[in-house]
Amino acid sequence: MELFEQNYTVQSIGQAIGYEPKRISDWTNRGLIAGTGGGGSKGRARTYSFVQLMQIATATSAMDKLSYQPAQAFELAGHFASVAADGRKPGLPFHPRLGTTYLIACDGVVSVQLSEDGTIKPINSEAMAITALNVTAVFAKVAAALGYDAGKVLNEAYPEYA
Repeated sequence: MELFEQNYTVQSIGQAIGYEPKRISDWTNRGLIAGTGGGGSKGRARTYSFVQLMQIATATSAMDKLSYQPAQAFELAGHFASVAADGRKPGLPFHPRLGTTYLIACDGVVSVQLSEDGTIKPINSEAMAITALNVTAVFAKVAAALGYDAGKVLNEAYPEYA
């Protein structure tokens, strides 16, 4: 699908997530996210893959909703955007027929959890703190901002659940 194959500029990402493109460039310059090309080269725009776009979107959601600092937020977001596990594809939530996908941080451990009923389980039963970010909602917001229907995208990505 085109959504996964195209490259995104800081302008298109900024528009999709509601952040100024300069902030995205600043995070790239600080080494929090890597883009391709550009980066000070006159006339060449730096671009980002879909997975990098989702890492940026997830990180900004962690900053906005969970009050994470940028370095923490990008580290957390990398666990969701860059890792495929249990049938989930990088940068995507699980198919909604299975439930809602959450990115969980609990006492320094990060996991991606699928919840059928909205219940979030601590990674550690003795946890003092837990934070959760609904990455199904983050993906839906990004897909809509880019002009895609999130449900159709996920049906194509996971045809066995369509």
